[in-house]
Amino acid sequence: MKWLNSGQRGGALLIALCVMLLLTIAAIMAVDTAQTDIQLSFNGLNSSKAFYIAEAGVNKALTQLNADNDWNIGYSEIAFERGTYWVAIVDSFTNSALFDTIIIQSTSHMEEAVANIWAWTVPEYEYPFQYAVFSDLDISLGNNTCTDSYNSDSGSYDETLDTLGGDIASNGTVTLDQIADVNGDIYSAVDSGILISINASVTGDTATNVPEHELEPIPESDFIWAESVSLAPTGFIGDYDYDPIDKSLTVGANEKLVLSGGVYYLSKITLENNAILEVAAGEEVIIYMTDSLILYEASSLNAGLPPPSLAIFSSGGVYTLGQDTEISAAFYGPEAELLLENSCEVYGSILANQVDMENIACVHYDRALSDLRGGKTGVITMIAWREF
Repeated sequence: MKWLNSGQRGGALLIALCVMLLLTIAAIMAVDTAQTDIQLSFNGLNSSKAFYIAEAGVNKALTQLNADNDWNIGYSEIAFERGTYWVAIVDSFTNSALFDTIIIQSTSHMEEAVANIWAWTVPEYEYPFQYAVFSDLDISLGNNTCTDSYNSDSGSYDETLDTLGGDIASNGTVTLDQIADVNGDIYSAVDSGILISINASVTGDTATNVPEHELEPIPESDFIWAESVSLAPTGFIGDYDYDPIDKSLTVGANEKLVLSGGVYYLSKITLENNAILEVAAGEEVIIYMTDSLILYEASSLNAGLPPPSLAIFSSGGVYTLGQDTEISAAFYGPEAELLLENSCEVYGSILANQVDMENIACVHYDRALSDLRGGKTGVITMIAWREF
């Protein structure tokens, strides 16, 4: 038998101790790595939870904005799923450059994790000018009246004239009497609500019992806003008679008035014989009016200029009382009654409560108006978001 001497025994012990030390270090490192992995997983879980909590804040704010488009208070320290979120609203009141965009800024905390989400939202708009003529009640065309269409974006009336596109629609009845020509489609929400005489013609399709189209009222807030920013009379260039108390405007016989671009609040507009009222070249004008527009013989409103340059939102009617009148505009009047007669030519689009066309009156629908925005629908839509 061979015995180990004391030096050999000491070396073996040292090796054993080193091996044990290495194993201990490896075990400590393994435990530390496991703890780190657990902590990373825990932090990642909290970060994910913080993100979803911030997202919940965005969704709650978006829901509130759809319930109240003017809401901009935000939320402060809302508890949610063992975390907390804060929401701030940034709109045109705090940043005028945003115009109609609303930014939802949501910040959340979950344990030590933090998440920040910004969401950009915009209102949904109506595009009301889809017809040559729309009436909430009834439409009557008779005695050499007509509709057709053209496109002012592509050229003149003669260059872009089409025997389709001059569509008319009503939630009531549509009556074509004597020699009335509709170069387009006719729609009525009334069962059997389209009455066409033997001398009348329609180039497009006809459909009755279609779903009613709601002609939204003009909000009173729009009139209040228009009055607060109205350019009348500072934006007037030419001859006119303007009453600053009742906001009525008269352009006298053989006089001409040009409107600088912008918004105008008026009550009644009267154009006397051979009077001219038009928008300055290359400008756009919106008129909010509370009374009627009256045109006498050979008077004109924005004649020869593209209809999208003049939008009229009115609670009053339109009456062409004289011969050979001309209008080029988009007219929106859910409470208005329109009487177009005596060789009246309308270029643009008409939406009103009641429309009667007689004695050589024609509406030439400008297809460029189909993209003209009207009022807001009340729906707020998210278009983009970003996590910071």
